Amino acid sequence: MEDIIDRKEILNEIEHFEFLSYGTAQIFEKRASTLKVLRAWLTFLGIVLPIAVGGVYLSFSKSTELIEWTVTVAGVLGVFQLVLSTWALVSGWDSKYELAIKSMQGNTAIYNRCKRFSKTPPTDDSEFVKGYNQILNDAEMQELTDLTQ
Repeated sequence: MEDIIDRKEILNEIEHFEFLSYGTAQIFEKRASTLKVLRAWLTFLGIVLPIAVGGVYLSFSKSTELIEWTVTVAGVLGVFQLVLSTWALVSGWDSKYELAIKSMQGNTAIYNRCKRFSKTPPTDDSEFVKGYNQILNDAEMQELTDLTQ
């Protein structure tokens, strides 16, 4: 005897997964964006400071006052860069950035699948249940992945 499925209840659950996956994708997109900016600043400071000090020295080596001022400013910025670099290494910005991007992609894929499923659900009950179970499994796996971040 076949079980009767409640399509409306399943579609409501799919819409809930759609909502959750969209929100989670947005959270991880924000996290990735923040980490991207921080990493860009870190790289920028690492390149610009030595070039700026060298350029000022080559251009104005006779002006000791300007050189002293430049070295002082570069020293302060260099300490800031070292602190930022240490923080980035200790907290693992690179791996967090990669994980945030993967999570954003995974949740966006689930969101899109839920949207498609809700708009054009399979007419065959077995295909309907199969599609629902695939989305459910993918959402659970993505949730477990997201919880490790």
